[in-house]
Amino acid sequence: MGLYATLRGIGAQTKSYTDAMKMIKEKNVDTKLFFDQDTFAKIFKKLNLRKQYPSSSEKLNIVDVCTSFSPFAYYMHQELHPKNHVLYPESPSAGAFWKQITDKDPLMRDVKVDLGQANKLLKHSFIRKALNEKWITPQEQTDLSKINDTLLLVGTFMGFTGSRSLRVLLFFNQMKTSIFQFNNVKFLAWMQPSECLKFIGPMGSRHRRSNALMTNIFSDVKVIAYSNFSKYRPAERYLTKLYPDAIQLPTMTARKDACLVEFQSNYSKFDIKYPDELQVLIHKMLICPSNRVVDNLYTLGPGAEDYFKQHLSDDLLQKVLPYVTEEEFVKMSEVYYYWPFKPNTELEMFLGTPTPINEDD
Repeated sequence: MGLYATLRGIGAQTKSYTDAMKMIKEKNVDTKLFFDQDTFAKIFKKLNLRKQYPSSSEKLNIVDVCTSFSPFAYYMHQELHPKNHVLYPESPSAGAFWKQITDKDPLMRDVKVDLGQANKLLKHSFIRKALNEKWITPQEQTDLSKINDTLLLVGTFMGFTGSRSLRVLLFFNQMKTSIFQFNNVKFLAWMQPSECLKFIGPMGSRHRRSNALMTNIFSDVKVIAYSNFSKYRPAERYLTKLYPDAIQLPTMTARKDACLVEFQSNYSKFDIKYPDELQVLIHKMLICPSNRVVDNLYTLGPGAEDYFKQHLSDDLLQKVLPYVTEEEFVKMSEVYYYWPFKPNTELEMFLGTPTPINEDD
């Protein structure tokens, strides 16, 4: 019997998610992030979500993307009792399973399962249906010193396809579009430790690339929990050093290591005057990330070397790119903006404001 049929059968035979969890365990169904309740309790305690969302029952909307069979969605719902909760299952089998559960479990009956929108996750309009149907009613956070306590994004991105979706969602955060148009949204993402390093981008490491820099410029990044039973050396080196208080997840036989990362949108972290120039600069300069700044100026266009040598300090010019700070890149983007002979880059990458999600595709 295939996974789809097995999980559909479990959903049909059980009346609650707790019963389904027992049957999944008994049948040894291969599921990701299938930790026990105590582990999730430690995670929620560390996240301190109840304090950050004190009126969750009255105004919190949880959007759960790429939802797997993990109990995380279930325990999150019981932890916060949100006003609204929408699931975007990661697969047809996950969709069939959660639809059965939400139809029958009294503790999950107010959860919506969107079976038709999962394949639209890479579009900034993927939440349009949830907004139009009033499945979620988030409010824009106008005080950028506070988190948005009306919206929480959660997702599972453990495979190759998931990592692509994760990058797209973090790009939406940079552009303040899609679900991030409401400002200062918290995003909790499950991924493999090797994927996590691409967004932490420790200073001086080979992981300090464009994804990491752009993510850290527009959000505060924190590792909440992880496992590393595969002894992946970079994860052992950086996660242990940078996040000594992170929760150590229990081993899961024959399953991949996992890492829970918190991305808290923060648009006032740096004084960014020219975001388009910043994005072009970072992506071009990091084409050869092991070089010094001065070695990669040619990527910006003819005459860039002479121009930047007049406006940047020699210390910065001689820095190897993985050691350049986010603040230094922001300052470089201002110099780049005022370059009178800057080439037109509009056709090279997507810049500007995407179409609002309430308009047609």
